[in-house]
Amino acid sequence: MTIKKLKEILECNEPVFHYNGKQYGICFVGGKFIAGEVGEEDSDESFYTVEELLENWKIEGVAFGDIVKDLQW
Repeated sequence: MTIKKLKEILECNEPVFHYNGKQYGICFVGGKFIAGEVGEEDSDESFYTVEELLENWKIEGVAFGDIVKDLQW
């Protein structure tokens, strides 16, 4: 998936995806993106922009922006 397509999806959806056998989700609540592993509330992190989400959210030590193009949604 391209970054452009991800931005379009995040405007009106709450996507869920799998990575290395775990399920992750992103939602937009209260003016910020909440991202984390599904069912693991302690994993939730908040980001104010898509760019911040892409650069600073780490999944297994890898920036989300570095793996987004390889994900299956």
